[in-house]
Amino acid sequence: MSTSPLAHVEPGLVLHLKLRDVPVTVRTDSAELLALLRQYFDGFITPEPEREGRLVCALKGTADIDAARLRDLPRRSGKPAKESYYDTPNGRVVVKKRTGMVIYSDGETRVITGDVVANVNQVINAVQQVYMEEHLDRDYFLLHAAAVASPEGSGVLIASPSGLGKSSAALATMDRGFRFMSNDRVLVTLAEPAAHLVGVPKKPRINPGTVLALAPLRPLLPPGALHEYSRMGRAELWNLESKLDADVEQLYGSGSLVLEAPLRLVFLLAWTPDSTAEPRFQEATEEEAVERLSQQLVPEGPYRQKPQPVPGKDTLRAMLRHVRTYVVTGGVNLGAFASFARQVSSAEQL
Repeated sequence: MSTSPLAHVEPGLVLHLKLRDVPVTVRTDSAELLALLRQYFDGFITPEPEREGRLVCALKGTADIDAARLRDLPRRSGKPAKESYYDTPNGRVVVKKRTGMVIYSDGETRVITGDVVANVNQVINAVQQVYMEEHLDRDYFLLHAAAVASPEGSGVLIASPSGLGKSSAALATMDRGFRFMSNDRVLVTLAEPAAHLVGVPKKPRINPGTVLALAPLRPLLPPGALHEYSRMGRAELWNLESKLDADVEQLYGSGSLVLEAPLRLVFLLAWTPDSTAEPRFQEATEEEAVERLSQQLVPEGPYRQKPQPVPGKDTLRAMLRHVRTYVVTGGVNLGAFASFARQVSSAEQL
């Protein structure tokens, strides 16, 4: 693949973003893609940035790669590979097996080639990935978690394995005055007097059960669909594969989204979706919290030859200093979770 792809891009198809303090420029040869990206990142669009930042170049067509050099990229879970790759003198080529999209990384530039309109989510992911890499280069680390900010401005981290409702729990707090920060990935850095959380500007993807449970989300579904879903059982709703993007500021109003806050509370979700029991909130010991959080550490991703290392447990211990941590067991009850989160976050300010 050429390391100078911009010769093929029409100069007018440019989008400048400011994600927190990270300038990202997107250049493309697809007006349709540009319109989709403008819609998704509305609120982060800026005039030409004051300093040069990360570059994402999204191109239609087929990339010129050396397919014979590709090898599968192993996954930590041991599941079948989702990507294959090979390294070049200046960067790395990654191929998405399902879609055939080709992503080339060279320093602070990311070039993604293929059907960029049909696979717009992969272009969005590329923008979010370079934003996360910028923070990883500043000594942040990445957790599989959601986060909100309390009405007083304190950061609340909600961590769990996949499928336990991190995003739903985070959105449930919004009616109690919390502001949304992040739904699946949270960046953390050690600071004094408290660790600092930074969110990733990504719309939460929620299932219809969450829409039914939280009234502000109901505009996401037409009345007929709401009626059909309301006839389903709890377990059936929870296991639906259908996902909806929730535009937080559109649903909850301007100012309901923030991207950073000092860490004050951690919730570790271990509840059981098919249980009808009330949720239980128990303060975690330091070692229990560290052990659970260590399972949610996220490696950087496959796009750079020399990724930043995943931190060890001592870093998590330092993160949890001066932080109250709760393990949540029992059944899922979003209203009870939101009420408890508000109660505890208020007490933290006294």
